Amino acid sequence: MAADDVEVDAGHIRSSAGDVDGVVQKLGRELKAAKAELESFGDAFGGDDLGLLMGGTHEVVSQFAFDQLSSLLEGLVSQSKALDHVATTYRGNEDAGAQLLGDLGNDVEAV
Repeated sequence: MAADDVEVDAGHIRSSAGDVDGVVQKLGRELKAAKAELESFGDAFGGDDLGLLMGGTHEVVSQFAFDQLSSLLEGLVSQSKALDHVATTYRGNEDAGAQLLGDLGNDVEAV
């Protein structure tokens, strides 16, 4: 095999899908834990004008961050499913190609 050739293995692709899914699960747990910890602080900034300003800013920024991380998780879930689909499709095409070549070989032998 030349250095520029690519070797594809459906098992490795499926394994990668599982690895991505593992990252999704771990990141999801970490995200839930971080949200719970932030919520446990309650109104940590106080009720005066400065506290309300800081608390409101903190709420907006943290909500934006959690929304972005949730979106990232959704994207990773999609990528994991796509990798699994690629592995399934590749394996099916590989099997169909082998069957076709076997059938052609049998047809040639019959002639």
